[in-house]
Amino acid sequence: MIGETIWLNNTLDFKGFYSFADYDFKRFESVTVLDVHPYQNRDFGHPVWLKIKAKNGLDGFVRYNGEEGRVGVQDYYYTSDPLPREWGKEMIDKVLNKGIEIGMAERQVRISIGNPDELNHTSSRHGIAEQWVYGVEMGKKVYYQFENGKLTFINK
Repeated sequence: MIGETIWLNNTLDFKGFYSFADYDFKRFESVTVLDVHPYQNRDFGHPVWLKIKAKNGLDGFVRYNGEEGRVGVQDYYYTSDPLPREWGKEMIDKVLNKGIEIGMAERQVRISIGNPDELNHTSSRHGIAEQWVYGVEMGKKVYYQFENGKLTFINK
């Protein structure tokens, strides 16, 4: 990963990001990976941190994700542009504001509100559907139904 560009996610979460620089790293900011540092500050998660550099030359550290999009685990960064121009300005603005609407693609929902806490699969003669569950730890579950990779229903 050294030398590669990644895009930061939640820079306000000290469990996944920190910097001693007098600079507010932004969500979705592209940075370059400079080095890899082994360090475990919790009893869970990958014990590896990536030293990163912003375009302004300032450094920070982001915890290594492993594979993106894991159920029950939020991504600290993305390895591809989380806001591709092909989505159009309206969709990018919606994602930046953590908005959701019927018809969004799975990746758009994940980028907007994070990975689901739980994932359920159902199959019928009509095909296979996925149900993403959010808010499990808070006790207020919200269900998002996907068919063929598109959001079709929200149950709050």
